[in-house]
Amino acid sequence: MKSFFTHLECLSCGKVYPKGEYYLCPSCNGFLDPKYDYDGIADEFDPKELPFRVHSIWKWFEFLPIEEERNVVTLGEGDTPLIRCRRINEEVGMRNLYLKDETVNPTGSLKDRSTSVNVSVAKELGVETVAIISTGNAAASLAAYAARGGLKAVVMVPETTPEGKVVQALVHGALVLKVRARSMSEFYWLYREACSKFGWMDSIGGINPYRNEGKKTYAYELSEAFRWDPPEWFIIPMAGGNALIAAWKGFKELISLGLISRTPKLVGVQPKECAATVKAFRDGKDVAEPVSPGQTIVTSLVVPNPGPKSSLVLKAIRESEGTCDDPSDDEVLDAMRLLAKEGVFSEPGGAISLAAAKRLVDQGVIDPSDRVVCLITGSGFKDIKSVEMILKKPLIIHPTLESLEKALREPAF
Repeated sequence: MKSFFTHLECLSCGKVYPKGEYYLCPSCNGFLDPKYDYDGIADEFDPKELPFRVHSIWKWFEFLPIEEERNVVTLGEGDTPLIRCRRINEEVGMRNLYLKDETVNPTGSLKDRSTSVNVSVAKELGVETVAIISTGNAAASLAAYAARGGLKAVVMVPETTPEGKVVQALVHGALVLKVRARSMSEFYWLYREACSKFGWMDSIGGINPYRNEGKKTYAYELSEAFRWDPPEWFIIPMAGGNALIAAWKGFKELISLGLISRTPKLVGVQPKECAATVKAFRDGKDVAEPVSPGQTIVTSLVVPNPGPKSSLVLKAIRESEGTCDDPSDDEVLDAMRLLAKEGVFSEPGGAISLAAAKRLVDQGVIDPSDRVVCLITGSGFKDIKSVEMILKKPLIIHPTLESLEKALREPAF
């Protein structure tokens, strides 16, 4: 397949740069955005060929910033199931509820989409070591893809990161550093200094301009799945909000190519105890201000200071005529129970999208007949400690029918 990537463009000052190891704009420190020859894509891209292509994000090769297919580092990420709910509709109050199940990605979370592009670009540029700071999912993902691509990986995680996420990074051979920092700012300072001093490729989604391109594929997959008539709502869990920004870019690309005629309304969701971007949306502000986070089980979405990129998140939500929401931990736990009834095992950071859907229906924001897609971002195996909060203990019985019959009378059965 042919590459249509052309250059990087600063979203603030408009300056352009060739493909290279750039992060923020060297001129104004603005965010860089990969650009493509959309006229060329329009001439050569044929949606009818999609069913016969590889089942991963790379079926959309024309829309991604890789020039040579041989440099693609993939584990089969993307093209994840779109599950129409059958068991929980009445409890949620919706008739057309769908789950975009990212738990089945190779390392169990949505991060694999962006990491595949990130590591592929690193390989194409001749980078030796990729690095990331993460609450866990991105660390595990980067370690796996770096191993697949023959690169070295360094991941820094908070000392409190769940062991399931740390183990994943370790098993793939990454250098894993648990940082005992006094604050997130101290944590980020160490990471930035290390990348600069040792020449590691910074793989943070808010900084690395290539990484988010992998998450554009949500827009493509949903549009294709709904026969180029996207759902009315797409509900996305947010930490920094990169997935939401990327999805919005993808939908706008499809609009510009005439493949769809409208876009979904986007909903950005954060936990009530750390919802800086949600607060900014409700207050009518253009940029989120830092907040002091409280205790929450939704640890994967805790970003007290989303920074300047929150302006792009807020702009996307408003352009799509969407909204924001901030469910409580109790509502997230209830959503985890509901997802389990549909056979989906989610960590809190994924289930929060369903919690938001239920709240927005109750508030009259979403009509019960609307087609709504909840993004379920990560597997419950990522955070067993939180999952245990909704479980009953297994029953221990003796190898007798009497003992079994007694167990069957328990309310759990």
